[in-house]
Amino acid sequence: KGRYQNLTGADELGKCVFCPPGRFGPLEGAEDLVDCQECPAGTYMPPTGNRSTESYTNTSDGNSTNSLLDSFTCIECPKGWSQTQKSQPKCDICPIAKYAKEIGSARCHLCYPGRFGVDVGQTECIGCPKGWAQEYEYMQNCTACPIGYANGCVGADSCPLCEAGMWTYNTTQEVCVIKTIEVNPGVVNESLIVVGDKNWEMDEVNRLAELM
Repeated sequence: KGRYQNLTGADELGKCVFCPPGRFGPLEGAEDLVDCQECPAGTYMPPTGNRSTESYTNTSDGNSTNSLLDSFTCIECPKGWSQTQKSQPKCDICPIAKYAKEIGSARCHLCYPGRFGVDVGQTECIGCPKGWAQEYEYMQNCTACPIGYANGCVGADSCPLCEAGMWTYNTTQEVCVIKTIEVNPGVVNESLIVVGDKNWEMDEVNRLAELM
């Protein structure tokens, strides 16, 4: 298997010809190149000289494919690698912000919103931490939640605006807090000032916030 021979009377295995890169020979006694079949997408077949030791290593977790001892079967692309086409001699490593979670992947997937990539050959993307978010796919970082917004979930694609009477006074906040307000006596309607050193009851905060 994995080789063919179109010469009559050949009696030595060494006189048989390996199937070319990107193809494999599943049949014994193959007589022609047409008996070598195409490796499907998500797999590869290296050049003849590399077939006894060929192996790709996944840079994310160190796992590697089994070494190929002959060319009667194609090798599946390891995690973090892919091959979109048939009849290929190698797999391609996933670029930054793309990933391949499964062995034998025919393509690398984009990191979707709420997640990001930091290296090539990733098997999964990283979720944005709490207080951060990423609205777009195929990104290499997350965006800090601005003042007035908060996010308490990992892998969020947005930072929700704080509800009425609530606020954040710094970026990257996980929760909103009760808005603190200082009122100068006698001029409630004209001098509501947002400060950070006085706590009000929620109903009073909401009443005062309506006057702002």
